[in-house]
Amino acid sequence: MRRPRYPACCWCLWASSLSLPGCSEDPPTPERVPVVLAAIDGPDWVDPLFAERLQSSAAFRPVPTPSENETNTSAEASIAIQEFAAGEVPVVRLDIEIDSLPPSVGAGSLDAHIEIERRDHTVDLARDVPIALARAIEVLDAKVALLRDEESVVGRLLADPDPELRIMAIQWVTRSGRRDLLDPVVQRLADPDPRVAAEALDCLGSLGAPEHAGPMVASARLSDRNHTGHLYMALGALGGAQAQGFLDFAARNEDDPDLASLAQKSLTQALVGPPKPAHATTGSIARGHR
Repeated sequence: MRRPRYPACCWCLWASSLSLPGCSEDPPTPERVPVVLAAIDGPDWVDPLFAERLQSSAAFRPVPTPSENETNTSAEASIAIQEFAAGEVPVVRLDIEIDSLPPSVGAGSLDAHIEIERRDHTVDLARDVPIALARAIEVLDAKVALLRDEESVVGRLLADPDPELRIMAIQWVTRSGRRDLLDPVVQRLADPDPRVAAEALDCLGSLGAPEHAGPMVASARLSDRNHTGHLYMALGALGGAQAQGFLDFAARNEDDPDLASLAQKSLTQALVGPPKPAHATTGSIARGHR
């Protein structure tokens, strides 16, 4: 699947944040992880630029490369920059990976991949790489914040221009069982990225109530087989009259035999009622950003 790109001439970073209830005082700020740039596949000027950009990171801080006589106790970053053409469109791609992260982060390594495509179809590394690098660090910061259950970032990630971050935020809501955050998840049912919309269905199927069946059905993408399957399963988990009516109609009229069977199974579940809730498990952030 083609990865999303960010038109640099209309850059939009963070959307407005969502205030969360129940937080009377700020938690202590976690210590920033020291990071050394261990490898660069790109221009030499990326090294000082990386250190400069990392100064503004919430999760990481730059440290000098250790000498031969010193032992490196820092996390190690590697950066690769390349130019390629997607059809007739030139693209700049930046890959960054940070390994040897401490246990306090919650993952041994994290990475981010950013592609910049200019509307004027031009490429200028000196212009484009700083933008891509700044965005990559924001992505890594967001991943660390979710791994550390820093709920203050969830609202803005649910509205972030990057679909992968929206998916990660919805998954966090599901794992944490935060029903008070379902309203912004409902808004993601109409997300332009089908993966985000499917994740929103799964979240509502897990945490939602029968009244969520209405917006789920209203935003249904029945021409999308994968989306339809997620919809049937989520409605079966919710139950209620509207979900039962929709699934009954789907089971009797679905042309796809597999989807018809799934609709029937989901209808049975909706009629019987939800299973006993399972204990929540702590999830993890996948290494691959996209």
